[in-house]
Amino acid sequence: MATRTLIIGLFHVCACVFYCYTVYFDYAYVKRPPAYKYKTFFEEPFSKLEFLTHWDLLLQTATFILSVCVDLLYAAQVQTASHRLRYIRDVIFTSITLPLAMCVGLMFWGLYAVDRDLIYPEIVETFIPPWFNHAVHTYQVVLALCEVCLVRHQQPTLRTQLLLLTGPTILYQAFTVYVGMVHDHWVYPVFRVLSAPMLAVFYLLIDLVIVLLGWLSRTIIILRWGSPEPVQELKAD
Repeated sequence: MATRTLIIGLFHVCACVFYCYTVYFDYAYVKRPPAYKYKTFFEEPFSKLEFLTHWDLLLQTATFILSVCVDLLYAAQVQTASHRLRYIRDVIFTSITLPLAMCVGLMFWGLYAVDRDLIYPEIVETFIPPWFNHAVHTYQVVLALCEVCLVRHQQPTLRTQLLLLTGPTILYQAFTVYVGMVHDHWVYPVFRVLSAPMLAVFYLLIDLVIVLLGWLSRTIIILRWGSPEPVQELKAD
């Protein structure tokens, strides 16, 4: 148990440092050159907040910061606080962090395979290094699945999970429609080439994929650890 706890702690620290550095690098070094004519809705440095990928990055970072805090509280034998914070972390991870990581990876690489200009034009590679692209579109899936394999997470009901997942998704879709229709600014290039009916269908497909990924996330955790335990019976690692 002590060895497993140490491995989990080291994993959380490494993932936390990786994500914190990625966020720092994003704000400190990822700058659009003058040749990049694509406008943004928010002024710098907050232009990144219009992208789902960036929200996913912030969520992954926050989740692993919480994980490190849980580990530290458990190591200090602050049982009540560690159990409460762990439950909060687990609800966020199982309901939003894991399915959103898979959604971002699936959507990005799916559109990239169809036509990279729809999601990641070549000019973007002039100011975004390959490692950073993979950090926000590939590695987040790997780290989230590693978390599933290493740590048993308490899960809320399926209804609660889907509400927590679809609520922010619909709000983000409403934001992209608002800035597109009212300000003539579409967050992603793919939105600009779709007619209004096709955009509605595209959003409905995304919602369907999100729900399926929420169910898949729950299923993966159950396959790894069995049926969820009642929260009062959950013991710290």
